[in-house]
Amino acid sequence: MPKLRLVIADDEVIIRMDIREILEDAGHMVVGEAGNGKRAIDLVQTAKPDLVLLDVKMPVLDGIEATKAITDLGYPVLLLTAFNQLQMVERAKKVGAINYLVKPVSERELLPAIEMAFALHQRIASLHQEVATARTALIQRKIIEKACAAYARSLRISHDAGYRRMAKLAMDKNKPLYQVADEILKLLSRKERSFKTGPRASSL
Repeated sequence: MPKLRLVIADDEVIIRMDIREILEDAGHMVVGEAGNGKRAIDLVQTAKPDLVLLDVKMPVLDGIEATKAITDLGYPVLLLTAFNQLQMVERAKKVGAINYLVKPVSERELLPAIEMAFALHQRIASLHQEVATARTALIQRKIIEKACAAYARSLRISHDAGYRRMAKLAMDKNKPLYQVADEILKLLSRKERSFKTGPRASSL
């Protein structure tokens, strides 16, 4: 398991001390401690931890709002809760918390839970990146296809010949094909607007 940088947020100092000891004995680094939800958010923004251990019920800003704010920033949250707070845990999970532990937390429970929460967050982040990459590739492909068709029409050549010319332009300019395609679309659009407005201007 990688050694992680963690923030602990709990309004009970003794609980924070116990958790810090377990984490540091395992080789992890506690980069900040907070006694309320607002302070936890501030710490996350400055310390940029790998994972946040967050109590559900805290003063100033409760764990639900803090969880939402922290997960919106892109950081994983592992909740700490008492037995009578499990309903709040379900609410927190809906706003992004990865999992929870019931206090008092033991070393046997804490270390595997941290490992699993961090691994799950990494996997989710990887999937999001894959989706974003696929979406970008699809958008770029549509731009290339649209430009190729328009370019071929403007030169009165075949679609394949238009594609080859675009590919050569991209190679000559040392630019990605989709970027050259976008430039061609903009150029053709300007020419089309100029052609449409020219006769009107001359008739005035």
